[in-house]
Amino acid sequence: MNVTIVVAGDHQLIREGIRRLVESRAGVEVVGEAANGEDAERLILELRPHVALLDIGPSGLSGIEVTRRIRRAGVLTRVAVLTGREREVLRLVADGHSSKEIAELLGVSYKTVETHRTNLMDKVGIHKVSGLVRLAIRDGLVTP
Repeated sequence: MNVTIVVAGDHQLIREGIRRLVESRAGVEVVGEAANGEDAERLILELRPHVALLDIGPSGLSGIEVTRRIRRAGVLTRVAVLTGREREVLRLVADGHSSKEIAELLGVSYKTVETHRTNLMDKVGIHKVSGLVRLAIRDGLVTP
């Protein structure tokens, strides 16, 4: 039985990158894609995937609101929300900055940067910095 996933995000390149990454793994199938929170909510309620990867920006329903709504509806889909800060950390890692440098640039602690990086790696199933760099290039966050 495949693990089913809905991918939602307001940037098509990010959705495509996540789709390619997810579908490269055996036993995983993207069953739906949404460009906004409203469509994500509808797909999740309709398809009942095992996992929803949400990267929804400021317009419409946020990933957090989508999560609240599907929980109220009794849907047990696991939800991972890719935050703006995680994307910023991804971009800076791909630009070659160390965690210490990123912390200084963003005005946060080293531990906060490491937490964002760990969360990001867990969410997209990447375990090396080189994989994060490839993801950032594919998603257009940085240019090679």
